[in-house]
Amino acid sequence: MIEDISGFIRRHRYILLLAGLVLILCVIPLSVTDITTGHDINYHTGRIWSIGKNIDNGIWFSPIHHAYLDGYGYASPLFYGDVLLHIPGLMVHWGMAPVVALKYFIMMVLTACAFVSYFCGKLVFKNKAAAFAAAAAYTFSSYLCVDMLIRVALGETQAFIFLPILFTGFYNIVFQNGKKWLLLPLGLAGCLISHVLTSVVAVFFLFVFALINIKKFIEDTRKIKLIVLSVVTFAGVSAFFLFPLMEQLVSYDFPITNGKAAVVWGSLSSRAMPGWAILCDFVVKIDPDPWIPNGLGLSPLAGIAGVYYSQYKGWKPGKAAWGLIAAGAVTLLATTNAFPWQSMQGLLGSIQFPWRLLIFATFFFAVAAGFAILKSKSPMFTTVFTVFIVGLSLFSFILTGVDKYFRMYNAADDAVEKMKFMNSFGAGEYMPVYKDDNGNWVDASTIKNYITTQRKDKVTSNHLSAGNIKYTRDFNVLTVKFNNNSEKDTYLEFPLLMYKGYYAEINGIPAEPEYGKSNIVRVYLGDNESGEAVVRYKGTTIQLVSKIVTLVSVAAVILYLIFRKKKTVPVPSLPVEETEGRPEETMPEYNSTPTDSSDGNTP
Repeated sequence: MIEDISGFIRRHRYILLLAGLVLILCVIPLSVTDITTGHDINYHTGRIWSIGKNIDNGIWFSPIHHAYLDGYGYASPLFYGDVLLHIPGLMVHWGMAPVVALKYFIMMVLTACAFVSYFCGKLVFKNKAAAFAAAAAYTFSSYLCVDMLIRVALGETQAFIFLPILFTGFYNIVFQNGKKWLLLPLGLAGCLISHVLTSVVAVFFLFVFALINIKKFIEDTRKIKLIVLSVVTFAGVSAFFLFPLMEQLVSYDFPITNGKAAVVWGSLSSRAMPGWAILCDFVVKIDPDPWIPNGLGLSPLAGIAGVYYSQYKGWKPGKAAWGLIAAGAVTLLATTNAFPWQSMQGLLGSIQFPWRLLIFATFFFAVAAGFAILKSKSPMFTTVFTVFIVGLSLFSFILTGVDKYFRMYNAADDAVEKMKFMNSFGAGEYMPVYKDDNGNWVDASTIKNYITTQRKDKVTSNHLSAGNIKYTRDFNVLTVKFNNNSEKDTYLEFPLLMYKGYYAEINGIPAEPEYGKSNIVRVYLGDNESGEAVVRYKGTTIQLVSKIVTLVSVAAVILYLIFRKKKTVPVPSLPVEETEGRPEETMPEYNSTPTDSSDGNTP
């Protein structure tokens, strides 16, 4: 019995180590504290609360947060994917406080990140030590801690789960046998519905990496076919979000499209990090802007040292390791004010913060460290370097988060109750905006303040008096009974923000809603003297077709996976044997020929 337990621990020691680290660094501290502050905590807590309200009323995966903005509704889900947020939303539906549901969801996200990155690394490296080191350096990184505790950037935190998946799929196509190509489109789709900006930057890096390795595509056209198939699969699986997003972006003006959201928190150059801060392990106040986070700590330098030592010893870490270090160094440099952000404000302003790129720098350096371990021929070096790189990452993670944990633990008991999350919408990026009579954009917060503090929950008309209007609301369905209409241009304005997809009926006859004052829903009554007007969000034809496309695509993926289990994939592969001792004997080099393959995925 003891031998069975010790054997189990030995075989699964890396998974158990990861689980233990997640427990000690995330689960236990969050279990005894409340998240009471954070840059984006009110907005994301509000999203969770609103999803809970939608579920309370039998509405799942709605394009509108109907309870938001005091019932005017906010179409955040059309621009910022919230599929995974239905997990904490369901907790709220079951009676849990939104901030507590957020806390448990963060635990889930960090756990998923740890194990997903480990198994992706294992598929790439065929080496458990290398996979563990890369996963630990990636998951327990300073920037993920910043995203998780200080910024409470829930979308970007979720994206940490999917970056290893999509890059693993790409690596498998380009450098291995292509059997795991599905990881590329599925990982990219997961990234898209978590955080759009991260997915856009990821596509840019994929494009650059593809150009660098264009020779491999020329030599083996199967790789091109798999990339094309990946693009088609991604478009199909993510259609339910991707195409409605595009439809909304071109339907009207929003701060995210008119450039206002790009500068609401300052220009890119003002938000760039000072060069000296990129290797800080701890949260420091960077004058004049405490919002700028700390850097990655010393683990990138350790990763570079490990790869260099491997090269010095003649172990040939390969082009992959050096390429990742180069990509990490350039990306890290791009987060600083040494990068010419001033000249790129117009083109890349929607990024808002250059230090968003730290997620990619974290990933590149972590995987490079894995390659250094992979090619090691010295068990001593493998052990020492693994402990060193993981230790430095943990050092950064702990120093970044410990102050935050203490502040959360010592917060007043009523701090959570004082959170103002119900109508928090950040910069109002997805608020439909307009220009005033002087040609100036009306600020999203101005519209918000008008509808929530002045106009409030009522139906108004240009001709009908309040006595001729009887208004009722059934959560997402608004009904007005009207009478004595004698004008042809009479309209009703409903307490709803107007987005493409709202639907109206007057006496059972469809009517097209329009943008009213402050961009609320306006419906013209036409020739109807009396009757009933009903307004609700029905969605658009593109939304309906996109959902069908996604359902068909997901079904096709499932059938493909079932079929692949019964039949071999028509791509030749060589038998690969997992090893922790001399992986270079079974793993192809980064610059291997197109016929080299291994049954693995990409980091």
